[in-house]
Amino acid sequence: IKYLTNNNSNSIDVGAYKGVYTYFISKYSKKVYAFEPNPKSYEILKRTVSKNVIVLPYALSDKSNYDFLKIPKGKKGYSNQGGSIRNVKLDKSFGKLKIKTKKIDDLKLKNIGFIKIDAEGVELKVLKGAEKLIKKYKPTLLIEIEERYISEPIEKSLKKILNLGYRGFALIGEIITPLKFFDGNKNHRIDYGPNFHANAFIFIAR
Repeated sequence: IKYLTNNNSNSIDVGAYKGVYTYFISKYSKKVYAFEPNPKSYEILKRTVSKNVIVLPYALSDKSNYDFLKIPKGKKGYSNQGGSIRNVKLDKSFGKLKIKTKKIDDLKLKNIGFIKIDAEGVELKVLKGAEKLIKKYKPTLLIEIEERYISEPIEKSLKKILNLGYRGFALIGEIITPLKFFDGNKNHRIDYGPNFHANAFIFIAR
């Protein structure tokens, strides 16, 4: 994170959860906008983040509207274990909570140098909602992508992000590897162990 962020610019954490990434991003950013729509995770974040972090209770997408967050639900109510706005069939262990969605572009955020996205399958929608910001600031991107959560091969999603004007890298095990060496089968679909698996990708403006 230290080498992806900049103390002179602001950062965005999409899907901040309980703030693990937020903590490190805040150490190396002027200001952090942390987005977490799960109410329980949002409350944890508000209590624990640094003073330079602004916590916002929205799910980011390609529209500013309302949607339903699908969250694991138990006897004590909704869990703080993540959630997603993607269209999925729910079993009885999940509940739906109406939440606000926002486009990053509608928020008019300034001086953005870094965006981390962990959005459980709607990563491309988040980017679509940030087209103007990306064109203006060309922030470095750190995106978690799981093919099981999306409706297309992971290679297709990665190509769409590259076409925004970026060079791409995969975090394979603990090694940052140029995306041209990423193999969707060997490094993602088939489990050859943690040293070969990649679901985190870095994009740096060309």
